[in-house]
Amino acid sequence: MISEIDRLLRQGGYQYKKVLPKEAGVYYRYTDGVAQVVLGIHAHENFYLEGEQYEQLTGRLRELFLHPQENELVYSHQQPVSDVQILTLIVTGREELYRELCAGYQGIWIFDLNEGRLIIYENQPGDFYGLYDRITQAGVNFGQKAERPAWDRRNIPYVSIGMVAVNVLIFLICSVLGDPSDAFFILEHGGMYPEFILADGEWYRVFTSMFLHFGIEHLINNMVMLFFVGRYLEKAMGHVRYLCLYLLSGTGAGIFSLFMMMADNEEAVSAGASGAVFGIVGGLLWVAIRNKGRFADLTARGLLLMAALSLYYGFSSAGVDNWGHVGGFVGGIILGILLYRKKSCGKD
Repeated sequence: MISEIDRLLRQGGYQYKKVLPKEAGVYYRYTDGVAQVVLGIHAHENFYLEGEQYEQLTGRLRELFLHPQENELVYSHQQPVSDVQILTLIVTGREELYRELCAGYQGIWIFDLNEGRLIIYENQPGDFYGLYDRITQAGVNFGQKAERPAWDRRNIPYVSIGMVAVNVLIFLICSVLGDPSDAFFILEHGGMYPEFILADGEWYRVFTSMFLHFGIEHLINNMVMLFFVGRYLEKAMGHVRYLCLYLLSGTGAGIFSLFMMMADNEEAVSAGASGAVFGIVGGLLWVAIRNKGRFADLTARGLLLMAALSLYYGFSSAGVDNWGHVGGFVGGIILGILLYRKKSCGKD
């Protein structure tokens, strides 16, 4: 795909210059004193171009082409450059991540690798010196390239799917052995209970209780949240870091719940993945904050509201491990701060 676009631009009279970051390339030509610049960006999974970095990159390019002789660029017929026009062409399989960038800035086209087509939003220029026709006419050939996966394997949420599968499998096994909705049955098979942990030293229950659920409704609620929220965080953090956050926030939620029960002189059987799920929400909140309040189609405000409503529902209902939810949420934020590495375009 990238090689086809490169060939198309060179055939159109554009010269090529390598720039930083390594995912970027600049094509340029001069016509009547105007530098026509196409900034190509290969936005793969490990690379993300955000607004501030886009401004810095295009600003540097504008300065570069306004003074080409000082930067070893070549004038056409030695004519001075009076204007610089820049079109950014983002080639990606994650088009949804760049909708906000297109909404806030001008001069951006997206070539969607998954669909093999050029995407131009309404606020963007409909053409760039005839480049639209050249790209769309060649689009049939683009669509035949091997780079057009229906689903990029690197973006498949393996860990989220795996965690859902493990929880469902354990629930089915418990259903065969007895009644998962019964507290004594859950306790017998690894549920968390203060006396068993503190008096008998059975600390493993803090971990095993994450995979047990009180009935089918409890399981479904947690698994729906785990998958549909977890896949965002897994994409943001990567499979290994996401798995660490899930397990550690779930364990931390159990420990926090245990000590809060001790402080309140309460003893109850506790189980479920909700502490880990709240950890995912907390981690996602941090990711959104680090990305100026938004990640993909999620916003920090929306995540905070969702967490607040869920906590309110828990505190206003009976039989809910609210302190486990609070511990998981706070733990998720802390682990997000420690584990999340923001993807950037790099600098010169």
